[in-house]
Amino acid sequence: MTIQEFAETLDGRQYYKQPNLDEIKKAKELGFIIVCGSGGCTGEIRGAVNDVFFARDGGGESIIRNNDIPYPIVAIWHDDERHSLWSFKTNMPHAEFKIFYKNEICYIGMVIDLKAAFDKNLYR
Repeated sequence: MTIQEFAETLDGRQYYKQPNLDEIKKAKELGFIIVCGSGGCTGEIRGAVNDVFFARDGGGESIIRNNDIPYPIVAIWHDDERHSLWSFKTNMPHAEFKIFYKNEICYIGMVIDLKAAFDKNLYR
């Protein structure tokens, strides 16, 4: 399964239908992480790495490290350019998915292939 295919399984859901435990387990098996929102002020990373980070009032970031190389994931709060309450940004290979609250985009999440990111040594 590719990150694009995995992201498609999450795309278009309502906010209260976050990735479930089976999907998180599958992401871990594939070496993927799912970056998504959790509550109004935190971002979550689930799968091959697990982290929670503050992501409100201007954003926040989580840094995944491999061999002392930092791989940042930045949260963008009130992403007016993309018409979402928030979104995420990274240089790692990823595929995006949209989560809705009623009829509006709540956030734009992503699925990241850590092996592809680490193999490319993006930040050296």
